[in-house]
Amino acid sequence: MISELKSSLDDKDSKFSSSAANLASQKDAFFRLERKNADKLLARFRAHHKSAEESNFEVTMDAHKLGYLDCTNGDDPFYAIGDGDIVMLLSHPGPAPP
Repeated sequence: MISELKSSLDDKDSKFSSSAANLASQKDAFFRLERKNADKLLARFRAHHKSAEESNFEVTMDAHKLGYLDCTNGDDPFYAIGDGDIVMLLSHPGPAPP
């Protein structure tokens, strides 16, 4: 009985050691993969962020052009924007890059 328990314990210890070694090797492989692609991921994030900022600015401009926002003080949701206001809005340089 004791020998069976000892052999079972040795078997489980061997499986545990094998699993721990496998997990450690996968962690190292993932870390190398992450480091390898870090520049690509960062460039994609920056491009997405810039695109989102530009899109947000365009949506705001469209809302102003449609007259749903008051571009002068934000109080009147139905402010009618004239041609001069649209020229002023279009000449706005937009958000500053990060």
